[in-house]
Amino acid sequence: MPGEHVRDPVRRTKGTLTLRAPSSPRRSHLITHPTASAVILTDDRVLLLKSTKGTGSYIYPGGHVENEDPATAVLREIREETGLDVELLYRPCFSHPKVAEVPRPFMVMDIGVRDKQIGRHRHIDAVYLARPLAGEVVLNHESSGYLWVPVDEVAALAVPEELPDLITAAAAYAASLVP
Repeated sequence: MPGEHVRDPVRRTKGTLTLRAPSSPRRSHLITHPTASAVILTDDRVLLLKSTKGTGSYIYPGGHVENEDPATAVLREIREETGLDVELLYRPCFSHPKVAEVPRPFMVMDIGVRDKQIGRHRHIDAVYLARPLAGEVVLNHESSGYLWVPVDEVAALAVPEELPDLITAAAAYAASLVP
């Protein structure tokens, strides 16, 4: 995701996470963008892209939702940023012939970001899990390099503070989806 992360306090108590309500005076006045991103996993490794934006840290692929559902957006963003075709990993909850299912994300995050064009704003990010199906990584202008990193080595890289824990949780959840 582009931009520099803006930290907001979070309270953790015995395994629960309490977030400030979206209507909080500190955040309600900020521009909000829907985004979708993906933790792409294969063989206990995660794909991280060296961003050309913000601090130049390693991040996973993703971007803005543009008049589409988040799952379609993340597939588009992955293809644009990496050239990869992927399969989204999720546990279906409901199906019916009268409705189309939109794959649900692993989680949805409210992220404070800052960039040169917009300044301080929020991304409501649908974070998906994916695995590559075919293709070689071919980067676009948003990244200057990439790494397939062992999940337990992510913290050793220049990454956003929450990324190692998020990727560890994502890998554990992905493992639970395998029959």
